[in-house]
Parts: sequence; structure tokens; C-alpha cells
Amino acid sequence: MNHFIYKLVPPMTGGSGAGDTDDGELIAAHDAYLRDQMAKGNVVAFGSVADPNGSYSLAILRLDNEEDAGLVLAADPALSADAGFEYDLLSMPDLTVAD
Repeated sequence: MNHFIYKLVPPMTGGSGAGDTDDGELIAAHDAYLRDQMAKGNVVAFGSVADPNGSYSLAILRLDNEEDAGLVLAADPALSADAGFEYDLLSMPDLTVAD
């Protein structure tokens, strides 16, 4: 299995740089989706990051390959809604995890 970092950045509103968004329903759907993916073994951990430069969501995915990771992201309601969320998907080739 391979691991990937999935960083989801909400659209900025108001120029505060704090991750403000009016997309509360999309964030809730994103959270529920990641919980479902966790139950399937595709997500190891996820949560919000309180970065002073702008908050975002971060998840560690565990999948066979980058194509599978792309399919998981494509089905995320936050991205499929085309509501201005930005994301990064990065491979973690040397991740060490606790047993």
C-alpha cells in the first residue's frame, strides 16, 4: 500500500486568510465522506489544520496507487461540487506509521 497527503483548502471569503467559507454543508459532507473512506481503510487520519496563514483540511490516504487516490478525491463532495476548493495530492514514499 502507498500513502498520500490530501490537502483541501476552502475558498477564501472576506480576505481574512483564515479559511473563512460559507460552505458549511460542503465541509460537513467532506467530513462524512472522509469518515466513510476511513471505515473502508482508505483514510488513516484526517482533520483541520489551524494554520495562521489560512486553515485547511489534511488527510493521510492509504491506497494502492495514485490513480486510486485520484478516484477518492474525485468523489469528495467538496471537490465534485466545483465550489472553489483547491487541493494538493502528494505521495509519501517513506511514511512510517505506528502499529
